[in-house]
Amino acid sequence: MLGRIFLGTAAAVALLLQGCAPLGVSRYQSAGSETSGAGSAPGPSVERELRNDPRGLFFRIAQARGLAPRADVPILLDQESGFWTAFQERERHQQAEANVDTRPFYLAFNFRPQVGPETPGISGVLEEQLVGFYDPFSHSAHVRASKLGAGKTDDDMRFIVAHELGHALQDQAFGLLRPLAGASDDAQLALAAVLEGDASVAAFGHLAQVHRKPLRRVLARASDFVREGTWQREIATDAHSSALRRAPVDERERLMFPYMSGLTFMSDLYRTGGFPLMNGAFRTPPTSTEQVLHPDKYLAGEGPVPVAIPEPPAGWRRVLGGRMGELLTGVVLRQCSPASGAGIGWGGDAFAIVQGAGSSVALLWSTVWDDEGAARSFADQLQGLTACWASATNRTQAFSIAASTLVKRDGTRVALVRGLDPTLAERTARTLLALPEKPPARTPPFGPLRVVPAKPRPTAAKGRFLGTSYANDMLGLLAPLPPEFTVELDKSAMSLTITRPAPSFALALLTVSDEEVSADSYVHDDNEFIRALRRAEPQLEFRFLRAARVALPLGEGIERLWALSGTWAGVKLITIPICNGNGAYLIAQAWTDRPGYDRLAQWLSLIRRTNAASPPICDELDP
Repeated sequence: MLGRIFLGTAAAVALLLQGCAPLGVSRYQSAGSETSGAGSAPGPSVERELRNDPRGLFFRIAQARGLAPRADVPILLDQESGFWTAFQERERHQQAEANVDTRPFYLAFNFRPQVGPETPGISGVLEEQLVGFYDPFSHSAHVRASKLGAGKTDDDMRFIVAHELGHALQDQAFGLLRPLAGASDDAQLALAAVLEGDASVAAFGHLAQVHRKPLRRVLARASDFVREGTWQREIATDAHSSALRRAPVDERERLMFPYMSGLTFMSDLYRTGGFPLMNGAFRTPPTSTEQVLHPDKYLAGEGPVPVAIPEPPAGWRRVLGGRMGELLTGVVLRQCSPASGAGIGWGGDAFAIVQGAGSSVALLWSTVWDDEGAARSFADQLQGLTACWASATNRTQAFSIAASTLVKRDGTRVALVRGLDPTLAERTARTLLALPEKPPARTPPFGPLRVVPAKPRPTAAKGRFLGTSYANDMLGLLAPLPPEFTVELDKSAMSLTITRPAPSFALALLTVSDEEVSADSYVHDDNEFIRALRRAEPQLEFRFLRAARVALPLGEGIERLWALSGTWAGVKLITIPICNGNGAYLIAQAWTDRPGYDRLAQWLSLIRRTNAASPPICDELDP
């Protein structure tokens, strides 16, 4: 952040210039804008904005998401009882399905049981994790006040509020905050990924505006957080995620998928086609978790292969049925070993849990794959699971399943039968292999589009000293090292400071800013720079002289100049935009007399760019 850069420079400037400063309290003008002193209030917190300007906050979030708000949305900070009452009322309005006994499902797929003293149900996970929700029936956003006070930063709270208001924007713009009637669980998860992913983009967009960062980069880094598994490692050690860790693995995946994979999906759409393409996902939503996990398949119009839910054999009745999709198919394969690429190449599937006499249940699962290689890999992994399943508990308090398991493959089709006697299993498997239909014709929803990949992070060398020069391949620049100056690199090797105490003091900092460059950012930088000087030494009084365009070997930018009242001393701040305005070379200078000023100007004129095109840092600043 610029504050850290400025504060370090300001401290050095203040310490060495304070002998020239007049005593007394002063006010500072920066590019025509008054800046506050050390005792000023910090920037507005989201809680203050909720109290004083909730409508303005909603409109700023809407602007960050690129949607026009159509009505105000109440934002309610609820205490515990009021929050859960409102949440239950929303669930009642949504007419959520009656509780289904899922114990046969957990037993058949060898998941941990949903109930038990050591395994929390979904209500326990919600109690631990739920922070807010949007109610499309009352058109209000609810935030759980107790969670806001649980050690969260202002950015944490902003994200929560902006996420729920993102849902309000969806409701106003698309009216799609309803389950898809008749859709499979897998399709419902895909729709949920659009809703939650889009709301997260709105929240990140708001934070990006607050911190003057480009949304494209913020979303790229957030996607890295998901794809690199950082969120999973954090949950594994987070003291506030105990119930989530102990939840059945499929429940955990169902809960996290819309947020994590939804974020990467909508981020990829934003990078490829901006907000218009994201809006298109509401009008033509993905129909499977496969399309969310592989956005190119969504853009290509590659939908799931239809597979009928298996019928029960004679003497059995179906108690559950549905589609596992790529997401839960991968979860099944990772039960006993972390299989790489689990579920990759999934084309379609359907399962049925059937119950026979007494408490016995069986699993019938029909799948189809993109090619024979993927089908063969899946069949081999299923065969590997049979030994693991055979050693697992095959009984709950109410249901049991026989240990026998049969895997059959025919080309791209694979069938699994678990819990039937061998003769019946063989006959049933042949029926399962006949269930997949022909792959549907591909219909790209938005024409011939492919996901634009994010640029890989650059690996060029950072700052280092080469003889009498400072070279930074990452920034693409080369600077001389004046012999009479002391030189220093910061810990990141991305900021160079040169200091000369005699014959007169002169100091310069050469670094890079990762903030967007705009008319507003120039004023912000000026204010923050002078505030940093003020905090370091309140007695210094600077008078703003001018802001002007400047052309240097490093490029064109804006130069701002301040004078220390009553002296020849002064300070200069230069911003040279790079990477399409997504960052800048930042140069700060301070001096006590005209010779010091001239020496710094001479040094500045000798700094050269070593990369005629964009420096490697642009792959980080503008991914």
